[in-house]
Amino acid sequence: AFKVGRRFLPIKFVEMESDDGEQVDMEQLAKTLQDPSVLITKRFRVLFELRGMYTVDAIKTLIEAFRQEPRSDLLKHEICYCLGQMNSNAENTALIEEFFEQVIAEPHSSIVIHEAVEGYANLDPKNIHKLLDKFKGIDDELIGETCELALELKKWNETTDHGKTEGLDLTKLKYTTNDPAPPFNPDNDENYRSVAWLQALLLDPTKPIFDRYRAMFTLREVCTDEACEALCQALTPENFANCTALLKHEIGFVLGQLGHDFGRVCVPYLEATVANEQEAPVVRHECVIALGDITDKKTVMEKYSEDPDDIVRESCLV
Repeated sequence: AFKVGRRFLPIKFVEMESDDGEQVDMEQLAKTLQDPSVLITKRFRVLFELRGMYTVDAIKTLIEAFRQEPRSDLLKHEICYCLGQMNSNAENTALIEEFFEQVIAEPHSSIVIHEAVEGYANLDPKNIHKLLDKFKGIDDELIGETCELALELKKWNETTDHGKTEGLDLTKLKYTTNDPAPPFNPDNDENYRSVAWLQALLLDPTKPIFDRYRAMFTLREVCTDEACEALCQALTPENFANCTALLKHEIGFVLGQLGHDFGRVCVPYLEATVANEQEAPVVRHECVIALGDITDKKTVMEKYSEDPDDIVRESCLV
């Protein structure tokens, strides 16, 4: 059966219970999530429980947990990811948008700013150009490319009326997470049906990052062994210099979405990437999470559960 990672489920799915078997209330969930002395694994279970609620209280609890978190950039990053998927109505969107605007204006680590910008772009905000102006020319590839994607997504939404002029209905895709770029519509160009053409675009460092992301998400929609193999080429040593950390980390995310059915294809690539200590922590982190969603094997997680990098180590524990 198709195995879907907990990150991607659009419903409440993690049942947290107290010792006496009764369902834990919001106050208890908040207490657990916001307590740094609690095991990171348990805090993440609560995080994704809240992510599936889509309520104002859940959103406020996540925001407060972000504000109180003293050390874990991984948890802050994942809170931003979850909030970027919770814009199910106008009230939620306004609350999340205000939070992201504050975070983007504050000093945070690259991985946190990256996820905040990406989540903010998911909301299609009106003032995104003004807010991201501070990052023009920034000497930080992760943030710089994330901002480029965010602005290109805004432009695409405006010029295509959210995909309508391309005949693309984002609600009918195989995967309906809020993503930083849309796939191509295969009905518009025969190249968009060609795995070889899409792979070539994905791996071409001379092409705009937005187009390369579109190729990536189109391959995800193709959803075959051949398409999965094409995606994995971004993780090979041969393409190490052709693919940025941002692109490779999103490859890890997409492979996690493809799930268990494609594990025989992608698991060796994911394991090799995690083992490569020359790879960016954000890439290794995303590949660890993907492995956790795809396979029950714990060898890699156990091996790197004491990695010197915080986000890699915590990802293995989660």
